[in-house]
Amino acid sequence: MEFWGIEVKPGQSVKVSPEDDHFLHISQGAFGEVKKDDKVTIFVKVDDQKLSIGTLSTDKFPQVPFDLVFEKEFELSHTSKSSSVFFSGYMVFQPAKETRWILTLKKNLKMNRWRRKLFQPPRKMLKQRTRSQNKSRLSLRNQSLEIVRRMKTVMMMRVMMTKT
Repeated sequence: MEFWGIEVKPGQSVKVSPEDDHFLHISQGAFGEVKKDDKVTIFVKVDDQKLSIGTLSTDKFPQVPFDLVFEKEFELSHTSKSSSVFFSGYMVFQPAKETRWILTLKKNLKMNRWRRKLFQPPRKMLKQRTRSQNKSRLSLRNQSLEIVRRMKTVMMMRVMMTKT
């Protein structure tokens, strides 16, 4: 994100083109040096459509806040004959749709690396199992498998008894 600003001099208009893969956010319009009481209407022209976006008044509204976002060329102008109007905002990088998924993938990979580091147990806790622990685990597994086999045979016997 970077700051953006431009001056529109009296009786002139300024064409603005956001850079490729950028959005331009206009945050406010304000008077420059005011020589007399002035009431100014501010316009933006997009695709041959001229729209009024605000009115500046030296005594009541010397600046007007906006929340305007542009991704293609537009033109700024105003009705003052004696004062400049300054526009300010910021430019935001927004990658093209084709490259967005690549950036998302890179971001997810970075997050996964971070998560692995965060949730990885300390090396002291990752001890190798001893042979006796492995044997006891195997014996427990074998015992549970034997119980399951016996239950299956009992169920099969019950089914056979009910058929006869």
